[in-house]
Amino acid sequence: MPIYHKLGNLPPKRHVIFENPKGGFYYEQLFGTEGFNSHSTLMYEIHRPTQVKEIISYSREEALRLGNDFIGTEHLVLGLIRDGENTAVKILKSLNVDLYELRKEIEIAVKDKTGKNIANINSLPLTKQAEKVIRITVLEAKAL
Repeated sequence: MPIYHKLGNLPPKRHVIFENPKGGFYYEQLFGTEGFNSHSTLMYEIHRPTQVKEIISYSREEALRLGNDFIGTEHLVLGLIRDGENTAVKILKSLNVDLYELRKEIEIAVKDKTGKNIANINSLPLTKQAEKVIRITVLEAKAL
């Protein structure tokens, strides 16, 4: 059974252009952990969430590079570091965190040493923690 949670106004129909009363359009984004095979969230965004998509893409690439068959919070941090131009990296730099050392320590902690093959490289699931981090990030960004 679907679980619905409403924040703001929703369009009368899904998968249509929904006009913002202030001008412009909202963008529809379906977010799930395993494509259409598991729970997903349909969100309407004021701006295209491209930076988040890029960071998740980088995180996926980092997980594959390290031989992991999932995307965890560690991979999200590696994706943020790889992106380089985001608020998280600016905060870490302002706290004098050595990003090279942080990256190296995360890689040592999560690198798969078994040499197993990843069954489906096109569909890496997010861990529950990573999914929660992304969900909270989206909600916080909307609140700004």
